[in-house]
Amino acid sequence: MAKLQIGKRLRFVREKFGYTQQQVANALNIDRSTYSYYETGKTSPDIATLLSLSEIFSIGVDEFLIPLDPEETSYLEDSEKLLIKRGRRRKGDETTNGSHIYDLIKEEKQLICYYRAMNVEQKKVLLENASDLIKGQDKE
Repeated sequence: MAKLQIGKRLRFVREKFGYTQQQVANALNIDRSTYSYYETGKTSPDIATLLSLSEIFSIGVDEFLIPLDPEETSYLEDSEKLLIKRGRRRKGDETTNGSHIYDLIKEEKQLICYYRAMNVEQKKVLLENASDLIKGQDKE
């Protein structure tokens, strides 16, 4: 039953952020069918994958593990309210992810997905490279 709960949450969070299964699978460097199996409950992600998923979606690993109950079905409509309810976030907290990812094009979503899967050092290198690219563009 736990597999099914993780799968339901993975699917909801992925859809909430506007990602495709392929985009998440690419960020995790796994096959799309492997990720699909996570969502359907055929297999469960290992702890390293759960940690990466929590980075991609900016939520705690425990959010994938807590069983849904009837009172929490609002989670399927508004995950932010649930995070606030559980004390994970506060209203107005700058750590709250208020991005409008649905407004982004496919490549922008994929870039965000990759960024969230990176470690701190990789993020630093990516941002430095992006800055250098923009500075080079300004000189032209």
